[in-house]
Amino acid sequence: MPTDSKFNLNVEFVAESTAGEVVQGHGIEITHGTVIDSRKVKPGDLFVPLQGENTDGHSFLSDALERGASGVLIAKSRLNEFTRILDNYKHRSFAVAVTDPLAAMQDLAAAWLKLLKTTVIGVTGSVGKTTTKGLINAGLAGFGPVKATPGNYNNAIGLPLSVLTITPADIWTVLEYGTSGFGEITFLSGIARPKIAVITGVSGSHLQTLKDLDGVARAKAELVKALPKGGTAILNADDPRVRAMAEYADNVIFFGRSEDADIRILSVHITRDMKTFCKLSAAGEEITVKLNLLGLQHAGNFAAAVGVAMALGLDVRKFANACQSFKGEPMRMEVLRTPKGIVVNDAYNSSLTSIIAALSTLAQVNRPITVVLGDVLETGTGARELHREIGRAVAHSNAKLFVALGEKMAIAADAAVQAGMDKAAVHLAIDHKQASELVLSLSEKQPIVLVKGSRGMKMELIAKTLKSIWNINNPEPNMEQ
Repeated sequence: MPTDSKFNLNVEFVAESTAGEVVQGHGIEITHGTVIDSRKVKPGDLFVPLQGENTDGHSFLSDALERGASGVLIAKSRLNEFTRILDNYKHRSFAVAVTDPLAAMQDLAAAWLKLLKTTVIGVTGSVGKTTTKGLINAGLAGFGPVKATPGNYNNAIGLPLSVLTITPADIWTVLEYGTSGFGEITFLSGIARPKIAVITGVSGSHLQTLKDLDGVARAKAELVKALPKGGTAILNADDPRVRAMAEYADNVIFFGRSEDADIRILSVHITRDMKTFCKLSAAGEEITVKLNLLGLQHAGNFAAAVGVAMALGLDVRKFANACQSFKGEPMRMEVLRTPKGIVVNDAYNSSLTSIIAALSTLAQVNRPITVVLGDVLETGTGARELHREIGRAVAHSNAKLFVALGEKMAIAADAAVQAGMDKAAVHLAIDHKQASELVLSLSEKQPIVLVKGSRGMKMELIAKTLKSIWNINNPEPNMEQ
C-alpha cells in the first residue's frame, strides 16, 4: 500500500475487515505497508505483532510506534497492558484490538484483494515454484505493472504479507503457495484465490506429513481445485500425477517434453558461460531464449511461465524475451565465481529430484566436479532408500569428489561406493568446517563445486566459506552463525 496508490487503507477499513475494535486513531491511514518485524517499520506502516516460538510481537509495539507506524493491531487479551503506551501516540497512530493478530492480518489481506482488479496467478509444486514465479513476474513486467511474492513468502504469514503489498495499479499478481500438510493450500486460496494455477511437479518433499507422492499430489491439487469457473490450470504434462489434475479445471494448458504438450520443450543445454539455452514450441511458434539461470530443469520452469502468457492471451515471444531479465534467487543454483573455482550455491533446499537435476546440469560443463551434499530432511520412513538413490546418482554422475555431511548423507556415501565410485573420492565430514577443508584440499584445479542440502542443514555456510577463501582478499565467514 505505497503512497502512489489511488487509495490507502484507513483504520475503519482495518477494523471492519478484521472484526476488530478501533481503540484510537479514527481516520488515520496506512500509507506504506504491513510489517511483522518492528525493526523494519517505516513511517506509514501497519505493525502486526505475531506470537512466535520464542518471542511475542507485542513486546515490540512501543518500538514500532516510535519508528513511525501509522497503526498497530493488538490482541484484545493484551490491550490493558499497552493502554498507556498507545495513548502516547494517539495523535498519529491508530490501534485496532482483534482476537488474533495473525488471523486478522489474513482477513485484512483477503479484504484488500477483493477491492482490487488484479489477476492472481498461483504457483505451487515440489520443486521449481520460486524460479517459475520469478520467470512469470519477469515476463509479465514486459506488458505492465505486476507484483510477485518476495522470496518464498508462501505460507500463512508470508502470503498475506505479499497480498498487502499489491497496489491498485498492479494488473497481475504472482503468488507462491507452499504446503507441508493437507488443507494448507486450500486455506491460502481462501485469502487469495487464483484465476490461473501453475503446478510445476510432484516429488518427495514433506513426506513426514504427506506420507507419499500421492499425498503430495493431493496437497498440490488443492490449488487447481481452488480455481473459479473459467479458470486455467497450467500443468506439467510429463508428470502423471500433475497431468491427472486436469479433471479439476475448466481450462488446461500442458507444458513439458510430451508430444501432446501445448508448450513443448524441444531442446535445452548449458552454454559455456553457464546459462541455460532453451528452445520451445508454443502457440505455433518456435521460441529460443538464453536464460540468466543455471539448470536444465529451468526449461520446464520457463515452459510453465510461457503457459501463463498463453492463458492471458499475451504475445508469447515478447513474454519469453522478457523472461531473460530474471537472474534467479539466492541459493538456488546460484553461480559464485572465484579465481580458483566456481561454487554453485544450491543450498536453499533439497530433494532427490533436484539433486539429480543439478548433477545432470553439471554433466554438461567441461570442468572437474565436486559434490557437497547435506541431508535431505522431512523424508519420512523412506529416508534411507532415498539417500541410497542419491548416492547411486552421484556415483553415476561425472563427480570427481563427493563430500557428505549428515547422518542420512552418510548412507548416500556408502551407496555411492557400492555403486562403483572410488572409495578414495568419497568422504564424510563431521561439520561445515571440515566439509570446506575437504573441498579445499582434495578438489582438482579450477573445479565446479555443487553445494546442496535441505534448509535445516545450512549448507550455504560451506558455499560462503569456499567463495571467501578462493577470493583470497575476503575474510573467512563465521562458521558459528
